[in-house]
Amino acid sequence: MLFSTNLLKKYISLDIAPQDLMSTMTLHACEVEHITERKIPDLVVVWYVLSTMKHPNADTLTICQLDCGAHGQYQICTAADNIKSDIFVPVALPGCYLPAIDLTIWARQMRGEDSNGMICAKVELGISEDADQHGIWIMDEDFTDLTKEDLWVSLTTKYPWLDNTILDVDNKTITNRPDLTG
Repeated sequence: MLFSTNLLKKYISLDIAPQDLMSTMTLHACEVEHITERKIPDLVVVWYVLSTMKHPNADTLTICQLDCGAHGQYQICTAADNIKSDIFVPVALPGCYLPAIDLTIWARQMRGEDSNGMICAKVELGISEDADQHGIWIMDEDFTDLTKEDLWVSLTTKYPWLDNTILDVDNKTITNRPDLTG
């Protein structure tokens, strides 16, 4: 079972390092099998998809024109099959390192078309709570407060709680002793 320290902080005072929390929980309540610390890079920003069109030289690629607020428009090529226009998406800017997939993003040509960054899926950002979702993260589905004012704003500036520590607690303990989670 996964526990979010951000969620735990809503209910208890939790001013302790993740490793110390793991040791304390294992000693007094239930075994914590693993800790995952998620830090969304600052170079992941919110952009808006203006239009999409099939790539003329590739069957699986789509060319997207994105609104970047005061920074103008950018073009990104993507293989995501759920891309469409009029949605907010997270974009990793050139130079951004994505630790969840061990990849640094650079501007490059994809089959003769410019691609200036990468439109990200949740799993590429280390957000695996929705592991059954595939394709890019359509942020409109999760956040109703996004506006054009949020363009070029870092994802963690807009939603600081996305940086999180997840505790993987042994399920056998929770199943046999549900009182331990209280």
